[in-house]
Amino acid sequence: MNERHFLLRNQVALVTGAAQGMGATIAETLAQAGAIVFVADICFDKLETVAATIRTAGGRATAIHLDVTQASDVERATNRMINETGRLDILVNNAGI
Repeated sequence: MNERHFLLRNQVALVTGAAQGMGATIAETLAQAGAIVFVADICFDKLETVAATIRTAGGRATAIHLDVTQASDVERATNRMINETGRLDILVNNAGI
């Protein structure tokens, strides 16, 4: 295992705008550091690819369809994370409009 500058073992993270680019890179980096990552975006097909890449590398990732402009989507995603993990430790608001 490579030396890490930071360890986030079992910390729960939500990364919005994670289907590509900077969001995907942030999600992958958090997972490499040991975080349980929920990747969220409106582009679910691309998002599931990011989650699968993280899992293939040995990380833990769940893809969530999320439109950050819709309060009901945000509430649903938050409730899912809390139900599955009991908490949210890291929030990366990367989605852009």
